[in-house]
Amino acid sequence: MLMSDIRQSNDFKLSFTGTDVMVDTFNRTSDSDMKKFVALTDLTIIIFLLLLLRRISGVVYPLVIVTNATICTIGLMALSQTPISDMTMVVPSFILAVGVADAIHILAIFYKQFDQGSEKEDAICYAMGH
Repeated sequence: MLMSDIRQSNDFKLSFTGTDVMVDTFNRTSDSDMKKFVALTDLTIIIFLLLLLRRISGVVYPLVIVTNATICTIGLMALSQTPISDMTMVVPSFILAVGVADAIHILAIFYKQFDQGSEKEDAICYAMGH
């Protein structure tokens, strides 16, 4: 039975306390905050990628790669029955940070070479070799 299911009356008020109430309130608040945090983080990353790389491909490619890497990692964790712990909870954030930063470096070098007149394949080879 949820707390919202219990009927209150004007002459008799019920109050809930204890660990279960605290855990329930924390979980509801965390879920709401996490949705807002993820949306703001994604928006911030998109804005900075647009400002730094000034191309739609510079936004789409890193986000596709990071999203796929995160999905594959979590899928492999499920497949190998790796439990979610305090250490594994940071894995998606770590993949996001490292993946986007790495993509910025590689794409910045690639775009610089490509804009200087190199063929696409040569610019890719140069960026990866750098």
